[in-house]
Amino acid sequence: MKPRFRFRLRTLMIVVPLLAVVSLLAVGVWWLSIQEAIVWNRKQVYQWVVDHRGYYTPDGGFPTDPAVERPSYIRRLFGDQIVVEIHLPNPIADEDARRIREAFPGVRIFVGISPEKELR
Repeated sequence: MKPRFRFRLRTLMIVVPLLAVVSLLAVGVWWLSIQEAIVWNRKQVYQWVVDHRGYYTPDGGFPTDPAVERPSYIRRLFGDQIVVEIHLPNPIADEDARRIREAFPGVRIFVGISPEKELR
C-alpha cells in the first residue's frame, strides 16, 4: 500500500522555518497586545484620578524610588509614563485604592492633596 501523503526534504526545509517565523510573529503580537492593555488600563486610572479632581506626579526620567514600576520602552511608545505620586482631594474606597495600586505598583497615594496624609 502506497502512502497517501508524500513530501520531500526540500519541502520540509521550507515549511519548518516558515512555521517558526509565523509562530514568533504570533507571540510578538500577543505580547504587544498585553502591553497595550496595560497602558490602556493605566490611562483609565489616570482619567479616573482627573475625574475625581485629583492629579498625578509623573517622573520624566528614571524613578528615584526602586519600588515604583518603570514601564518598558514599548509601553512608553504606547504613551505610558512613570507615575510616582497620585494626589486626591477626598478619601477613596479601598477598592479604588486597590485598583490604583494594581495599575501603578509602588505609587504613593496622598489624600487631601497633602503629602502628610499618605494612604497606605
